[in-house]
Parts: sequence; C-alpha cells; structure tokens
Amino acid sequence: MSHGFSRHRRSGASVATFSAFEADLLRSLAGQLIELLRNEEATPGQVDPFEEPLDFSGRPEDERSSRVLREVTETVRHAVQQLSGQQYVDSYGSSVKAAP
Repeated sequence: MSHGFSRHRRSGASVATFSAFEADLLRSLAGQLIELLRNEEATPGQVDPFEEPLDFSGRPEDERSSRVLREVTETVRHAVQQLSGQQYVDSYGSSVKAAP
C-alpha cells in the first residue's frame, strides 16, 4: 500500500494513508496540541506581543526579487529584535565564535 494523499474515486474526497510511525507521530502531536489548548487560559488585559501582525502590504504578491526578500527579512529581523530586546550586531555568529 502506498503512503500519502490520494483522491477517492467516487466522492473526490482527499484520503491520507500513513505508515504506523507517521500515524503515531500525528496522534502524539494532536494530543499535545489538545493539551496545550485545554491548558490555555486567556488573561483579560494581557497583551501578546506576537499578536500584532507585520504589515507587508504595498508590495506585489508575486514579486520575489532579492531586494524585496531582503526588505521582508529585515522587517522580520527588526521585529524579533524589538520583541527579544537583543542588540543587532553586524557580523556572522560563526566569525565571532572563531575569533581568538
């Protein structure tokens, strides 16, 4: 029996076939997700810093130029920096670690 997704001949519905390992993994992940959701308590007035989405409007959706990708990368990097309180260092980590 092959694994993966296929279409049911009559209904056209998607059918997923998994190996025993894949099924166990999905079952475990679903259980963990349900546990997280049950333990999640909303605290009134508490602001989630990750809740506000980043705005990438004004750019053509199909544009994938290196300039646009770099702008998006820098926007995400800056947001992570602001949320984490980390300072930006203009060098690669591997070169800093290799320095004597």
